Amino acid sequence: LGDMFSISSLVDALDSKISAHLLETVLDKCLFLDHLRGVRTFLLLADGDMSQTLLETVYDHLSKPSVHLQQHELSSSVEAAIRSSNAQFLPDKITNQVSFRLTPDGKRKNTTGWDVFSLDLKVPKPIDTVLGKQAMECYSQIFRFLFMLKRVRHFLSQTWKTSRFMCRVPSAASGKRPPRNARTVQCHLHKYNTLRHKMIHFNNS
Repeated sequence: LGDMFSISSLVDALDSKISAHLLETVLDKCLFLDHLRGVRTFLLLADGDMSQTLLETVYDHLSKPSVHLQQHELSSSVEAAIRSSNAQFLPDKITNQVSFRLTPDGKRKNTTGWDVFSLDLKVPKPIDTVLGKQAMECYSQIFRFLFMLKRVRHFLSQTWKTSRFMCRVPSAASGKRPPRNARTVQCHLHKYNTLRHKMIHFNNS
């Protein structure tokens, strides 16, 4: 019994030592938590201003037909978005792994860059045992969905700016005679703004 107790104690001690070494390697040397922050920032669009900065830098490019997309232009835009956002403060080992890819649908007609663009975050060994290929593909699909929502929100914001000019209909108080259909225009604009607010609320929910 004494020998069995000694062996059991030895196994427990080795287990604790190996577990501590493994944890140190994964967290400190392999930057596991930083890789998770990378996933949160670049694929879940949930950290800092990266999502808005990326949207603004690639907006014009992705509005083109997908067959006209230029790889070097998109690459430069992604790099510029990283440098101009809070993502620049992530370790270089993380930001250097960020790239983009275009889905095979890009070769089809009647598709734009919005239909095929996705950010890609390469995961090195041994982190890829946790964040495997299947998991990263799921994150890429989540990114495409969230990025589309960001695009809709951006578009709704732009329509608000347009509606401000449309609302400036001359009134009697301004000393100018209002158009005959001014009341009708104002009524439609009110309905339009109400619908826009509902869409923004739904998008943010």
